[in-house]
Amino acid sequence: MGSSAFARCGGHSNVFGRLEVVSDSTLRGKRGAQFSLQGLLEGAIEDEVETRARYLQLIEMTPNRRLKATFSSLAVGEVAHAQLLQQLYRAYAGVVYEPHREAIASLKSGQVLDYSALLQGLGIVVEAERKAIMGYRAIAERYSSQPDVVRQALVLARSDFQHYRDMRGMYNKLSRHHSTR
Repeated sequence: MGSSAFARCGGHSNVFGRLEVVSDSTLRGKRGAQFSLQGLLEGAIEDEVETRARYLQLIEMTPNRRLKATFSSLAVGEVAHAQLLQQLYRAYAGVVYEPHREAIASLKSGQVLDYSALLQGLGIVVEAERKAIMGYRAIAERYSSQPDVVRQALVLARSDFQHYRDMRGMYNKLSRHHSTR
């Protein structure tokens, strides 16, 4: 597809609102993989593992039990996403991919109950979910001749859209609350 941008994914263009355009750079991922399904799946698995770790950090950052339960549920969702991606990877590559991205840094003691750090962490997961949606839609577009890939990518995109919407809403609500203090 050259350097053009992807604008739609299988008739689902309005489902994701503003998240419509996905550039070729999104497909290449952080390690510069050139559109191979294997490379894209490796990057997606790494991203899901990292996002899970970020949700686990958010659990540590709040004393609020409802927020802890929400973050815990989202972390479990990221594990399910990684497992789904692993199944797809195994079907195409014949092996299980072992994530090897460097772990995210542990929290410093001052970050544990720091409201600003919690907001910053939420901002990071909102961006990670947005990136995942765009990446999955791009995979579905790029591999449109492979129905199993399209189906799984769109399932993941819809699930991550829900995570994105929930976390963006939570971020907006908490930042408004924080600004009125």
